[in-house]
Amino acid sequence: MPARRTDERQGGITLLELLVVLALIALALTLVRPDLARSGRASLDAEVRSAATLLNQARRLAIVQGVEMQVVLEAAAAEEAPPEAALYWNSEALQLAFQGPGEETYEPGSRIDLQFRPQGSSGGSVHFLASDYHARIDVDPFSGRATLVLRAEDADVAY
Repeated sequence: MPARRTDERQGGITLLELLVVLALIALALTLVRPDLARSGRASLDAEVRSAATLLNQARRLAIVQGVEMQVVLEAAAAEEAPPEAALYWNSEALQLAFQGPGEETYEPGSRIDLQFRPQGSSGGSVHFLASDYHARIDVDPFSGRATLVLRAEDADVAY
């Protein structure tokens, strides 16, 4: 009769195997996390770019058609309907603030109305804010030109 072994291994994983798996998961998260943050910032940049495009479109329409154009920017669901002739922009992800020409600070608000005329516009800066995000669009009161400024952590990048 053969001798029985008393040290038979039971099924399962060892502590070393568990630590290796956890280390691999941590490594994968460090590689993926920056991309997730960048994609979130890229979507916010895209929203701000669409607002800048809308403002420049209103400027062109005012010049070509020779009429006043109104643009309504809202940071939440519409509380009241925008005027029929107005161009409309909405974002659930961003907060808005307005800074008039020559003002030192900007005032937060959920709705900003801008007028574009053939000979100029209501000027100022529209600030777009989210956690760890700040961009602005500067509207020249004389020409109506909208200039987008995306704020990076270390420098402003104008478009």
